[in-house]
Amino acid sequence: TSADKDVSLALEWHPDFSVLFEAPSIVLFLSTLGIMLVASRRSYDMDVYLDKDKELKDGLTLKGSIIWFPVLGSISLLVYFFFFEIMSFISSIAICLMSTVGVVFTFHPFVSSVLPHQVRLPICGEASTANLLLVPSAIFCVVVWLWTGHWFLNNLFGAALCVLFISLLRIPNLRIATILLVGLFFYDIFWVFYSAQFFGKSVMVEVASRQASNPVQVVANTLHIPTPASLVPEIHLPNKMMWGPYMLGLGDIAVPGLLLAYLYRFGCYMARLRAQGAVPQYATTNNLRPSDTMPAPLLLCNLSYFSMALSGYAIGLAVTMCLAFVYGVAQPALLYLVPCTMLPVLVLGFVRGELPLLWNELDLSPLEDKGNV
Repeated sequence: TSADKDVSLALEWHPDFSVLFEAPSIVLFLSTLGIMLVASRRSYDMDVYLDKDKELKDGLTLKGSIIWFPVLGSISLLVYFFFFEIMSFISSIAICLMSTVGVVFTFHPFVSSVLPHQVRLPICGEASTANLLLVPSAIFCVVVWLWTGHWFLNNLFGAALCVLFISLLRIPNLRIATILLVGLFFYDIFWVFYSAQFFGKSVMVEVASRQASNPVQVVANTLHIPTPASLVPEIHLPNKMMWGPYMLGLGDIAVPGLLLAYLYRFGCYMARLRAQGAVPQYATTNNLRPSDTMPAPLLLCNLSYFSMALSGYAIGLAVTMCLAFVYGVAQPALLYLVPCTMLPVLVLGFVRGELPLLWNELDLSPLEDKGNV
């Protein structure tokens, strides 16, 4: 009735905001920021290794072709929407392999700092103690995930995949980052809010929320091996982080994470240049540091682009969670994350006079002298 609708509307607009301060929302918020911090640092560390193979580094660097990312993402999303069963089976097998690599890659620096020793094996030769511990542990986690579909392992794999993705792929400048983020900004809005007008359902929400068939069950059915459903449950693919009622797609972490990783590397690069009294020859016409070309408030001079972007990302994530709770519907996170992450960087770069340096491609390779970082 009309009265019931009025009561429902009143309840919808007067939510209990204390839910936002409960453990699941806080853990999702803090774990997402933790992924950004770890991945950005690993991205900087990876430059040391990638500089030894310029061809590989060029292959991992995003170029102008990223303009097609929203189109390719839309095609893949529709394929998942219409052929979810077969695509989820293929994806789950690929994710098992990628998650194993991601877990080893993510935790290797921490474990190797405790177990730095090398062990000589009869067939494989030398191997690090850290890898000997991490590889079987990662495989064990994958097996347990297939067996139980536990949400914690789902989040562990999602976090590891984000760290792997952000650490390896490179954004060369702010121009490429802007093209990528703005394109995916509109992509996210359309597929969350407007795709239901064409496909009957929100394609993004439908694909993200559906459970996938366990690949063990699929293989067993193909081979006519009886397996109880309790032994091989349906699983959520680790393409999202889940804590309680909240769900955040990995793309909402990984895509802004590429920008943050670039800003972290840029910040380390500029810190070394300032410490050594050197700048790129084309930085300014009079060979002054970019920050000398325009006076800026002392507070802005002491802030880093990375900290500004991370703070903006945190604000955007908080806004996303609040609106999702208030309206009770899924929100396109990039609608809030993109402007909150990029605008502080653009403003700070403009005030400092360093926007041309951010916008154009620089060689951010770590120098041999790291003492000044």
